[in-house]
Amino acid sequence: MNTKKIIIIGTLSAILVGLCSFAYTKFKPRTTTPVIKPAYADEVETANGNWYFNETLTNQTPTGANVNTLSPSQTETYSLNYTTINNTSYTIMQWRTDTNTHTYGQFVYRASSAQVSYNFNTNTWTNEDRKTIKITGGTDTTNPLFIQWLKQNATKLPNSIENTSWKINNTITANAGYGQFSINFYSNGYKYNNLKIGYHADSIDNPTTKSNAFMFNNSYNVYDNGTWEHERQWSRITITDGTDTTNLSLILWLYNNAEQMNFISSVINTKWTFEDSINTIAISDNIYNIQFTTNRKQSFYMRVGRSTNTIDYAIKTPNQATTPYVVQVVYNTYWTNPNYKTIIITGTEVIQQSGVQDVFLIISFLQSNANGTSYTPIPTNPDDYDIEDGNFTSIQSLILRILTLPFTFLAQAFDVTLWEGTAWEFNISNFIMAIIAIAAILFIIKLFTSEFSVLGNYSSNRAETKLTKSKTKLNKQQYKQNKQQSKQTSKKE
Repeated sequence: MNTKKIIIIGTLSAILVGLCSFAYTKFKPRTTTPVIKPAYADEVETANGNWYFNETLTNQTPTGANVNTLSPSQTETYSLNYTTINNTSYTIMQWRTDTNTHTYGQFVYRASSAQVSYNFNTNTWTNEDRKTIKITGGTDTTNPLFIQWLKQNATKLPNSIENTSWKINNTITANAGYGQFSINFYSNGYKYNNLKIGYHADSIDNPTTKSNAFMFNNSYNVYDNGTWEHERQWSRITITDGTDTTNLSLILWLYNNAEQMNFISSVINTKWTFEDSINTIAISDNIYNIQFTTNRKQSFYMRVGRSTNTIDYAIKTPNQATTPYVVQVVYNTYWTNPNYKTIIITGTEVIQQSGVQDVFLIISFLQSNANGTSYTPIPTNPDDYDIEDGNFTSIQSLILRILTLPFTFLAQAFDVTLWEGTAWEFNISNFIMAIIAIAAILFIIKLFTSEFSVLGNYSSNRAETKLTKSKTKLNKQQYKQNKQQSKQTSKKE
């Protein structure tokens, strides 16, 4: 087999490999991190759970009747066991016309007596407490018409806020004395056991009711009438457990005044970039025993708050036998080197004990002072930390991308689907790819089944063409020589 044959076969094989690679990368099953949805947005199979009604309800009953045109005999009644946010219990939910004029509809809660909760004449709630309910049972909790109406007119709140993280809004609303809640939560590297909303501490353990305020434990004022003590640091909280994690008042307050964040239970394989300004004033010499890389160096632990607003890294030294690490101040009211702002946590290893080891102390400090993303380190030598940002590409993936580049261009440039959604759906880019693949396969089959006759004929024709050109050139030269000899003979004569 000559060089030309090898080149042609190699080119065709590369085209086929490229097509196969493109097809694999385009159509292979993808494993992606699931999007964490708020619990109140989950689909429901029953009406059981916490519900927060819209400010305005639709003027239709669950069966679709217009509430404002109901006759007294058209009352719709549903059997449910539910309580409002102020712990008032009811057993009936009802749509009816008003009992006096019968000219407009009413939405009624009923136990021993009827309580008009929503007036369709003015489209207003008669009591704000009745906008939030908890359904626990009843024969109509599985009624599909009622469930459909409920989902159209209310938001499902989570049943529990255990193991959740929240970013509290810059501006909050809280009535004076809204509530005192027993929950275990973390913020900015500290653990707390109660949250008081609508309270302000005039002195230690002496909170007073105050609108638009809340405090951690009994004495630390975090937010007061539109002003944060430290907005970013204290507005991030992670709740783990507590007796009030199912308290409907607390759940509703968080729904109205905070945004749910992803709950993180492990810091391994995460990447964090600190803010320019860090608040460690309230933290007293916390040592976070984590292994991480920063500024192309390995570090064994992070010490926060050794003195006012400081962060130290225990950075690995070349001589591990005598001096395993050196403590370096990387932040002291400002970053000594901007590269130290980014860390990639690779693992945990207790090399120096400092009080209770609690991963949520680390997580809450990072959430309050840095923006984090998930990260999978490149498998490499433990001492090799040249790649700091995680944006690496292996040789295999690079070759794969080069091979698929032309086909990716064709697929994107001609990605037009005709008659989409019908039995005659036709994608132009897929058609082009199929034609290229079929042509390459048929050509290779023809090469081998005809014993490379195609290549042989091609090579033979090239050789004949060269021979013909050579003969033509030789004839021209012979003609010139004959002509020259004729001229010379004529001169002699």
